[in-house]
Amino acid sequence: MKIITANSVSEEDFLSCDLSKYLMYTSCGLYDLRNTNSTFICKRPEGTCKNYMLQILLSGQGFHTIDGVTHKILAGQCILYEPNQPQDIIHYGKDNPEFIWLHFYGHGAEELVTNLQLGGIHSLTSTSSLKKLFLQLVREKRSLLPNNDYLCQSHLLYFLVKLSHMFTENSAYVLYSGKITPAINHMISHYTEQGNSNQDYAKMCCLSESRFSHVFKEVTGITPKKFVEQKRIHAAKELLSSTELQIYEIAASVGYEDPYHFSRVFKKIVGVSPQAYRNSIKA
Repeated sequence: MKIITANSVSEEDFLSCDLSKYLMYTSCGLYDLRNTNSTFICKRPEGTCKNYMLQILLSGQGFHTIDGVTHKILAGQCILYEPNQPQDIIHYGKDNPEFIWLHFYGHGAEELVTNLQLGGIHSLTSTSSLKKLFLQLVREKRSLLPNNDYLCQSHLLYFLVKLSHMFTENSAYVLYSGKITPAINHMISHYTEQGNSNQDYAKMCCLSESRFSHVFKEVTGITPKKFVEQKRIHAAKELLSSTELQIYEIAASVGYEDPYHFSRVFKKIVGVSPQAYRNSIKA
């Protein structure tokens, strides 16, 4: 197991945070349990006093139990715990998880969390650039340079804003409502598959079909069909920008049997055809 951390903290450190500061972080680090038999367990029934706790999963999966409901957090997702919110987290080495965590506080933290819509569980467009920014936070926290608090504060603010940008367009992926989490987890994990109906999703959540549709739209702002479409199109955008696959191959890989239908849906959501999008990336 590989651990990169800025400092060791105790529960007393969370209690002693100086809330006169606008924004600061108590601790941060990276756990890499890939290809190990290790298990990471975090159980804080009282949460962390005065501190928000952010965890971003870079690979694999992990399990977070919130209000009695266990959520499977997948690679490319992040979750934010508020101060004093119970934390019940477990990661198994066999699932090849790599994740980063960050405890932050300050009298401006609550306003930032609200304005940047950081609360809950989000899916991100990418995590590679975030990892680089995060490791900079670790380095700054280790630094003993004069007035380093100001530098840490500025880097933390930049990191949180960049994080928000990476899921603003995916705001429909907020999963905080435990009522529909089983269906959303299934959609995210199996978005390439065909044949699931609203009735199937409702059964996963132990809801009637009409109730499920209402709650889903209330939480995400869109229908289940559009949710899956957006997940497919986001995956297609990644493939268009990072591979040389043919359009029909990308269509098939994200769940569209008909490449022409894929192109129509892509243009409707993105505003341009898949080929035009690829050309714009390479321009």
